[in-house]
Amino acid sequence: MKNIKRTLDRMQELFKTEWAQDYEALPSFMQTLLRDFQNEAHLNVKIFILKMLVNHQELFKPYAKIWLLPICNFISGK
Repeated sequence: MKNIKRTLDRMQELFKTEWAQDYEALPSFMQTLLRDFQNEAHLNVKIFILKMLVNHQELFKPYAKIWLLPICNFISGK
């Protein structure tokens, strides 16, 4: 998890201005995470993605409204 956090930190340093231009569109790596989270990925993969969200909140916060429904569906078991 430490290496992934470092990678996300570095990505944020490199692309922060590019991502800040449009909070309506997810960056491509987030689109992939969201797609995997919403589809029939293994439970461990979904929990790992949630762990990334929790451990790196400042990166995912601008996109919270996009992530909220899939997270609620996961929690409710839908």
